[in-house]
Amino acid sequence: MVTRTDPLAPGSGEAAAGTVTTFNAFARFAATAPPTPPEPGQAPRPLEERLAYHSQFVTVRTPAIEALARQVRTLMILGQHQRVTARPSLIVTGPATTGKTTATRLAAAYHLTATQLLDGLHITATGTSAAPPATEIHLSNEATRRLSDFTRIPPAHLARALPRRPPPAAIGMAHAAIARWQPVQPAVQPVPACTACTARRSPHKPVPAWIHPAPDLPRAMICTRHQQASSDPRHPTPLDIRTVPELTHARLTTRRPPTAASLSWATTITTRWYDHHQHLHQRWHTRLRRLTTANPHIPQDPASPTLTCRNLITYPETLTLATALDRLPPHSLPRTQQTAFLHHLASRLQLPHLAPADHDLLWQRLTTR
Repeated sequence: MVTRTDPLAPGSGEAAAGTVTTFNAFARFAATAPPTPPEPGQAPRPLEERLAYHSQFVTVRTPAIEALARQVRTLMILGQHQRVTARPSLIVTGPATTGKTTATRLAAAYHLTATQLLDGLHITATGTSAAPPATEIHLSNEATRRLSDFTRIPPAHLARALPRRPPPAAIGMAHAAIARWQPVQPAVQPVPACTACTARRSPHKPVPAWIHPAPDLPRAMICTRHQQASSDPRHPTPLDIRTVPELTHARLTTRRPPTAASLSWATTITTRWYDHHQHLHQRWHTRLRRLTTANPHIPQDPASPTLTCRNLITYPETLTLATALDRLPPHSLPRTQQTAFLHHLASRLQLPHLAPADHDLLWQRLTTR
């Protein structure tokens, strides 16, 4: 004789595993991989397994399901940034066997990736997406318009967030909504943006953001308002520079950016001085120690802070040298004027004297014009 047992009490572990009325149960339900049909040529499954497969209501990507997925994604994005009025939502209701479970499975797509967002806007994306700042995305004019309309970001503001380099001709001249992921070389990758600035512009909390440094200044982002700076994409967050106020002072006192040629020469010269411990080594070593002490989160691998912080450490002197090189005449200087220039530059750099060797890049810049 078979004795009938009472159903499990509400809230028990067994009951929670088979229902989606609680958050934890729904999370398990959404994360569970859907059942897969047998592969071609595979032996037929037993009757019990076939019935179990059909009873799990496998989701098929039909046009109706695609439309529902886009609607859900749109509502979730709009609701995520809504602060004043009620958040837009989607209620799934209806009689039994009308697809409520099928629609619920789509909730796993609520956490959108960039690829999912482009797909929801019917933007065809090519290339391989990677975590920023290793890749950047190029959009055609139509794709940019759709993204601007959907996010309600003015085109001018959106253009500031997109790559500065012009897109390939196949993308820029296309009339269709096309996007392409492009790898970015480390030398031109964006750097972490100021977290305080992003928090002020974000509706909820600081979010990781990347910014391209100003092209007419040494390669570094310096926020003089919040005392944050970054110069290397390998830093996960910007650095606190309150212990090195000379960085902020150098940024604030730059009235006119140097020319590209002088900035290139100055960056190359100060980099060589830094790597070979010349002229300003003691000052830069002290600055590096203060910066790393105030920012213990700086990664030590795969590159040490000595390398990843180099552009920040040499930032004031690079600007000073570039400004001085801008004042040189287009012709070669006689020996007396070379000595006068070095004396003036030493004063600007707060050095007692400056006597570069023949192989020093600064001396080569003065003698080969």
